[in-house]
Amino acid sequence: MEEDIQKKLVSLCNLLPVHVDLWKTILQSLQSPVKALGNFAEQLQFVEKATNTYMDDFEELQRQLGTKILENIEEELQAIKTLMETLDKSNHNLKNKLAILEKSTIDLDWDNDSFITKGTPIQPPLRQILQMAYEFWLYFSRASKTINSELKNINFRDEKSMEQLQNAFSLSLEVHNNREVYGILALTQYVVNEKAVT
Repeated sequence: MEEDIQKKLVSLCNLLPVHVDLWKTILQSLQSPVKALGNFAEQLQFVEKATNTYMDDFEELQRQLGTKILENIEEELQAIKTLMETLDKSNHNLKNKLAILEKSTIDLDWDNDSFITKGTPIQPPLRQILQMAYEFWLYFSRASKTINSELKNINFRDEKSMEQLQNAFSLSLEVHNNREVYGILALTQYVVNEKAVT
């Protein structure tokens, strides 16, 4: 049973840095459409506030320009949503691996003095890994929910709403700023082979 748990633990530990790297890559890719979205929203606000009394067809031009800007906003939103789907799938995959590992420990004797329960010099105790892995998943799950919530409730005509959206994408994944993410990566970096600790 412990060999099976170790195998699942290794699978989870191997996924952790991949998950962080994916988030970094996607967040980098999201910078361009998020910035463009902000620019288009600002343009829309200016166009809708503009007034002109000396041009006969001004209102028609204003409407056409507003429509074109809204189309551009829709394109950027679609690009953002597509990238967010990738992050959501990765979060789901991480949650599944964590759940599989947790389920495999149902019959584990936690009082047993084994390398799984007590840990080794290169592998922390399973209880600690499970707790930290849950916090790791929770960090990314909350970030994803915040971003998706801001996307769902966005108001392009409101500067504060646009600012909140941009702030939702300002996720710090740097080592010195994020204990939830890098704590578990540091502790599990050597848990890469199910035979390494037995």
